[in-house]
This record gives sequence, structure tokens and C-alpha cells, in this order.
Amino acid sequence: MFAPKHGQIRPRQYDLAQHERTRMAGEVRENRNPLNAALPDHAFRKLAENIPTLCWIADEHGYIVWYNPRWYAYTGTTEEQMRGWGWQSVHDPRSLAEVLERWSEAIATARPFEMVFPIRGADGVFRPFLTRITPAFDAQGAVVNWYGVNTDISRQVEAEAAFARSEARFRVLADSMPQMVWSARPDGYNDYHNARWYEFTGAPVGATHGTAWSEMVHPDDRAGVLARWRQALAAGEAHEAEYRLRHRCGQYRWVLTRAQAERDADGNITRWYGTSTDIEEIVQARSVLKRSRDELECAVAARTGERNLLATLVETTDVMIMALDLDHTILAINTACADECELVYGLRPRAGENLLAVLAGQPEQQAAVRATWARALAGEEVTFVEAHGDPARVRRHYEVTFRTLRDAAGERIGAFHFVTDISERVRSQALLAQAQEALLQSQKLEAMGQLTGGVAHDFNNLLTPIIAVLDMLRRRGIGGERERPLIDGAYQSAQRATVLVHRLLAFARRQPLRTVATDIAALMREMAALVASTTGPQVSLELDVPPALPWARADPHQLELAILNLAVNARDAMAGMGTIRIAACDVAVAADEVPGLAAGRYVRITVADTGAGMDEATLARAVEPFFSTKGIGKGTGLGLSMAHGLASQLGGALTIASAPGAGTEVAMWLPEVAAAPVAAPASAARAPIFAPDAAGAALLVDDEDAIRLSTADMLAELGFSVIEAASGEAALRAIEDGLRPDVVVTDHLMPGMTGVELAGAVRARLPGAKVLIVSGFAEAEGIDPSLPRLTKPFVQAELARALAELRGAQM
Repeated sequence: MFAPKHGQIRPRQYDLAQHERTRMAGEVRENRNPLNAALPDHAFRKLAENIPTLCWIADEHGYIVWYNPRWYAYTGTTEEQMRGWGWQSVHDPRSLAEVLERWSEAIATARPFEMVFPIRGADGVFRPFLTRITPAFDAQGAVVNWYGVNTDISRQVEAEAAFARSEARFRVLADSMPQMVWSARPDGYNDYHNARWYEFTGAPVGATHGTAWSEMVHPDDRAGVLARWRQALAAGEAHEAEYRLRHRCGQYRWVLTRAQAERDADGNITRWYGTSTDIEEIVQARSVLKRSRDELECAVAARTGERNLLATLVETTDVMIMALDLDHTILAINTACADECELVYGLRPRAGENLLAVLAGQPEQQAAVRATWARALAGEEVTFVEAHGDPARVRRHYEVTFRTLRDAAGERIGAFHFVTDISERVRSQALLAQAQEALLQSQKLEAMGQLTGGVAHDFNNLLTPIIAVLDMLRRRGIGGERERPLIDGAYQSAQRATVLVHRLLAFARRQPLRTVATDIAALMREMAALVASTTGPQVSLELDVPPALPWARADPHQLELAILNLAVNARDAMAGMGTIRIAACDVAVAADEVPGLAAGRYVRITVADTGAGMDEATLARAVEPFFSTKGIGKGTGLGLSMAHGLASQLGGALTIASAPGAGTEVAMWLPEVAAAPVAAPASAARAPIFAPDAAGAALLVDDEDAIRLSTADMLAELGFSVIEAASGEAALRAIEDGLRPDVVVTDHLMPGMTGVELAGAVRARLPGAKVLIVSGFAEAEGIDPSLPRLTKPFVQAELARALAELRGAQM
């Protein structure tokens, strides 16, 4: 049972499968609420039996003890079939796991819940039911019963699905039409436009609902269109109008709008449906035709209509068109091209002007334009992409196609171009390239992390027996005056190798952390002297830590090591001379503000130096393992990668700001904790030292012979009689044969049964058994953090301390 808080009902920790096992063993009172037993309230029973929904009652463990007749009638089952967990037989196997999970969660938390899932009827058909389950409590706040109601919602689901299909068909049909389709309420308020409308107008989806569409009508046409629309609404008559509508390019195009009213059986208007068709070309054609008719009265008007039509097409296209003669004089230029020149150069060229003379005040742009036209005026027909424009104004990318201009005799007299603005396409391609580069970098770091983690795992297993044996030789004083320094040196080298492994694990984000609420301000002040002595007398150390700095979630030992590594990196970046500034502050981070950080509050620890800084290429590889700019033999290349891995593993991030000649600032972002932890009593804070007279039988399980041999020697020295097993299965056979160990020490990752699985099996056979899990970093996944655990590699003192804590803990 969890302790109640703030007057809440005390939830129960419950396992459905475990309850069924204990029930089958006779440990649960089967007949406490037998099926169809008389309920306390006769009227309530009658109501439940006659209600048109499926009802049931379960005991406090979730064991169903009663169903109403409606349940049996719908499912076609009997009381015997439905007893206990029989309800699972009429549930869809595809949703049963989720139902059991939700049901277990409700029992564990004593909270009501509702869920939709299918139940099989007597006809074998699964239909969706809305199920609501509610607990009933006794005077002490404990659950005594659960009440469930299952309501058939299949017709509602079918109706909703049919409506959704109909709506989808309508939208697909409407969106596939070449016309703009819309609908309005009886009062004329527009509430739907198809995709063609938004494609034509360029308006955001939904922005033209209501009467906002009228704002897109040409000002000269707006009053007349609205008057005819209101007249149609008042009379209930069909509406038809031609007017100019603003296109997404900013120009106005002619459209023909028709609308008809939909009426109900009583003749009342229920909705208006309309279409708007782009008739710009038709209107233009009308205009051209009218001009042609007028000009045909003149003898010289034979070809005027055709030329006017071509001019209109050139003038109204979005493609920028301009023609120059061989001296750069503008022969023709359309509106789109003139508008674009005005936008990017601040000048509006006209036919008859010399293009180079127009740009005389902008020498750089003039030179660029001259170079662009040089190939075309020389007779070359090419297509290429190029950027143009005054950087102080607008600079865009264009796709330019040049063609040769010839006279009636076929002589080359100049050139003309078709230009399309592709700035958005170029920008999208650049963003895609950046995203691909970031993905490749992430994949590279992930692959290196996995490789590093695997190497560290094997190295940990190799170091465990080495350190154990060297520790034993030192403790027993083996060797003479010549051998003991060698043994001590080997032990110290092994310890340094352990530190190297921890750094590799930090980069791989797989190191075992002891995460606690940490007073960052106190930790940094206590480290100041150590950092100062490490960086040397020629480095000035500045510490800026506010006294009221919030606490953060961290592993203090690993954090101290990370800060020290960053300080050493800063010293080396300054060649041992300069200023290192270590600071901390409380920062609120918004979503997407800092790469890799979720929104929240963080303690930001920065280590800044006045060194040479890093260029972009070095900065991009700064956190890679073994990457170093210090030269061969002057660094492991793991300082920044270790800090990066630690920050990420703690739920934070590491960022680096640097530029050549401007120094470097490395920031670690650690999640804040809500409040400082309450200090534990002194007696609880001091772990008891293991005493040999408290020893007994120890069952040692490990598949590595060397590790098992060295660990057995440690246990023997601690006063245990040691029974060894090379696998979890062998250990269980020894227990089943009668072995009753005082403590079980087992490796976690073994062939066959893991250490955690073995611990569960041992406790099932020997309740209260004490089990110590020995694991490396890669084996930590799947281990309950509450289980006692000893991390590889270890020495006898660490094993003794872990056993003492284990024997002092309540199992």
C-alpha cells in the first residue's frame, strides 16, 4: 500500500496475473461475492438487472462476481463461463492487452476510467462498447467493489464512419474540380472553400470564411457584387456575377461565380453551394476580340489583334521577359521583369533605355548583369541558375534561359531571356542539405557511441579480475621490496584504466550514474582550490556562482570530473597562461531555444577561456571521442565527449560557443530539482562496515571463470563459505537441492537466465532472500534501480560495503 497524501484514497498495488494465481491457490475468498448473490440493495439489483446496457460488479481485486442478465443475453455465455476472469474470452485479442493494462492501472491507483473496446456478441460479431468503471470505497477509503457499465456504441460508430466517408468523398470531389467550390449558411456566411480556392487566392486555409472573401474582390467591383449577393439571399434566387478576384500573385483576375440554394422539404433554404471559375483568359479574349473588331474597320488592323494578344500574354505572365539589342538597349520588357528589377535594384527600367546605363550607379550590379548577358549576346543559348540583386535590398536566385533574337532576315540582332524566381527552391535545397549533414553527424556520433560502449563493456569485464587480484596482492602484502612497487604501479595503472572506461561510458551515455539532488553552488566552491592547483599559477581563475543558485539533478562525482576536465581543456587552449572563468546561473529555456533541450528550468554551468578558440571544422568535431588538437601523447580526446555524454545522460545538454581568436565557452545544462533534499539522519547516512562474524554461506553466480575466482576469494576473506555456480540455472538447482545461502551474489548479464531473473526466482523460492546484483554499464538496462547493485570493476572493500548495506536493508 502507498501512504495516502493530501486526503487521497489509498491506492492498491495490484497484479491481475498474481491475483489469479493466488485465487487458484485458495488464498482469495472465492465466495465473498458469489455470482448472482443477493445485493445489499434490492432496488439497485432490480435496476441493474433491467438496465438496457451491460453491467457487472467486481471485488476489490478486480475479480468479477456478478453480471446483469443483459450481459449473458448479449454475449451468449453462462455464469460459469464468465466467472472471475472469464470476461476475457469475449474480448478482441487485439485490444485485450491494453484493456488489462488499463484495468491493472485502475486497480493499482483506485481511480475510475473509461475506454472503448470491442466485445463479441452471441452471433460472433465484435461491436464497440464504451466502458465506464468506477470504484466504491469503505469508510476507511479502501476499495471494496468495482462497478462497470458497457454501452453498445456500434450504431454511433457506424454513423460517424458513414458520415466521415461521405464528407471525405465530398471533399475529394470538390478538391478535384478545376473550379473554386464553396458553401455558405442560409444567411450567406461562407463556411467552406475547396483546395482550388486557396490555391488560386494564396490565402491561408480558413482565412476567407465568413465575409472575408469580399476583401479579395477588386475595390471597383466589391459594392456591386455584395449587392447582388444580398439580393439573392433575400429572394432565395440563384446568384451569378462576374468580377475581379485577387490572385495569389497580387494581381486581379476575372472570375465567374454561380450559386444555388439547397432547400428542405418545407422549402426553407438550408445551404448555398457555389462555384467560382477563373475566366481571365476569356475576359482577355473578349477584350482582344472587341479591339480586333474595332481595328478591322481600319485597313492597317489586319494583324493588330494577334500582336495585342501576344503582348497581353507576355504582360500578364509571372515569367520575367526582357530583350536587349547588341548594345544592351532594352527592346522590350514585361511588367513582371520591371517589377522585379525595381524590387532588387531599386530601379525600374523601360523600353528604349540602355540597361547598363540604368545600373551605372551600382557598379557591382552592372558588372554582374554585363557578365550574365555576355554569353547570350555572343549568340549562345543557355540555361543556368544565378543570384542577382543589391545585397542592401533584396538578393534572390533565378533560373535564367537565354535565346537569340533575330530579325526577319535571320540576322542576329540581340537576345532575350525568360527568368523564374527560384529563391524558395534554393533555400529549401540548402535547408535539406543542412538537415542531411546534421543527420549524418548524429548517426556518426551514435555509431561511435555504440562502438565505444561495446569496447568499454569488454574492458570492464577484463579489468574486474585484474583489479581484484592486484587488490588482493596489496592487501596481503605479497612480494618483496622490489615486487611491491611493481604491484602498486600495476594497481594504479588499472585504476587509471577504470577512469578511462568511465570517460568512454560517459560519451556513450551508458555509465552507471548515482543521480541525486546536488547543491551546484557548494560543489563548485569546494572545487575552486582543486581547479586552481590543477590549472597552475599562471592561469587566473574567476568563479561566479550566486549563493541562491537552485539545486540540480546530477552525479556529484561525475560532475566534478567533468568540470575539472573542462578546466584542463581551457588551460591547454591558453598554453597555460590566461583567464578561466567558471560560472553558474539559473536559466529558463523555451521549447526549441537550445538544441537538444526540452522546455524547463536548468542550472547552466559555463567554463570559458581566453584561448585561441576553434574554427567551424574543429567545433563540429569537438565532442567526438579521441579527437584532440593537443598533439600525440598530450591528451586522450575524451574530456569534452565525457562532459557531453554526462550532460545528455542527466537529461540536459552541452553547448559550445567559440570562434578563432575569441576563446571558447563550454556550457553544461543540468535540469533543476524542485527543492533541496532533506538530509538523512547521521545513522542512516553511514553505511555499516561489514564484519566477518556476521558472515555465512554465500552463493556466487558468474559465467566468467576469472571473475568468479577472484570474487570467491574476496568473499572467503570476508568470512563467507562460498558455493559457486556458473549459471543462473545451476544456482537454482543448488537451491532446489536444499542450499539455503545467507546471501546470493550474481552477475547480471549471463547466457540463459540473467541476474535479475535469477533474483526473482530465488525470492520466489526463499522469501526475504538477500541478492546482490553485479553489473557493468551495458548491463544496467532492465535492472530495477531499487535492487542492490555493485558496479564492475570493484575491490574487496567495495564488495564488503555493498554486502553490509544489503544485509542492513529490509528485503
